[in-house]
Amino acid sequence: MAAASVVIEEADKLYTSYAIQELYDYLTSHKDTGNAEILWRLARATRDLSNDISKSAEEKKQLSFEALEYAKEALSADDGNNGSHKWYAICTSRVGNYVGSKKKIEDSPSVKEHLEKAIELDPNDATSEHHLGLWYRMFVDLEWYEAKVAAVVFGSPPSATYQEALDHFLKAEESG
Repeated sequence: MAAASVVIEEADKLYTSYAIQELYDYLTSHKDTGNAEILWRLARATRDLSNDISKSAEEKKQLSFEALEYAKEALSADDGNNGSHKWYAICTSRVGNYVGSKKKIEDSPSVKEHLEKAIELDPNDATSEHHLGLWYRMFVDLEWYEAKVAAVVFGSPPSATYQEALDHFLKAEESG
């Protein structure tokens, strides 16, 4: 088994060249290392693979859930790792597209918490800032029936404004 640093270096080269299928294949062969850096990269690659337009809807769904499992493993391996928190939040949010409004809304505080933790661990993390901006925008833009679900789940929907969303988008732009 190659040293984690070698695996990470090769994974980053593949990611930079956007060889996502090759990256996924490479990292799945190293998924049992228990290394958070490898696991969150595998979660990211799996999530990216779920965006492949050649994949069927069922394959995209399966890959989204698989990505979340890798992100959970990364978080378990190192809960002080920025990437583990970031990709757990992003993958949880993605899976929300498949589990219905109620579950997505129930999971939303966890998504926000993990994005905030990722930013705390790396204040220059543009991706987490961007996704936190999306989180705020989602709650500003709730459909009436989603607001009703949020009211049942939380008593009232989480407070969010367009200004809060914009602030995070601007921080992402500054950091990126």
